[in-house]
Amino acid sequence: MKKLFIFTFCLAGMLAFNACQDDRDDNPTIKHPESFQLNIPSSTYDLGNLETLDWSCETPDYGYAAALNYSVQISMDNTWTDATDDQAASYATLETTFQNTELSVSAAELNRALIILNEWYDETAFPTTAQTVYLRVKSAIITTSDYDVYSETAQTSILPYY
Repeated sequence: MKKLFIFTFCLAGMLAFNACQDDRDDNPTIKHPESFQLNIPSSTYDLGNLETLDWSCETPDYGYAAALNYSVQISMDNTWTDATDDQAASYATLETTFQNTELSVSAAELNRALIILNEWYDETAFPTTAQTVYLRVKSAIITTSDYDVYSETAQTSILPYY
């Protein structure tokens, strides 16, 4: 009886250590996409006469349907230098974030960001013509910041208001 118990125990142990022969590829793997497309119609936006600017972007391919946050960023010279201890960032990120690819950007928020970015605090320094602005969208997985990806840069003309 003791030998039968040991034999059964060894047989069960051998079956427990037997690996699966085929690996199913249905387990998601996080990809880190290089970029994605930002869709902005080419026109001049007069922020004083608009409430929102309706733009859209493609969904970056992370390899699975991740919950994402999208943030709009603006730059005046198409440089995207982060802030350091000695220098401010060369771009501004709008406060409003979006959870889908339809971006309904507030004209007032965009105007405030342009004023702060360019330090147009005085009416005499404020531009009276449309300004060339570069835009991009930052996509981030909600649960981690390790896989942030930026859209291609889009150029547009914006007429700010004082």
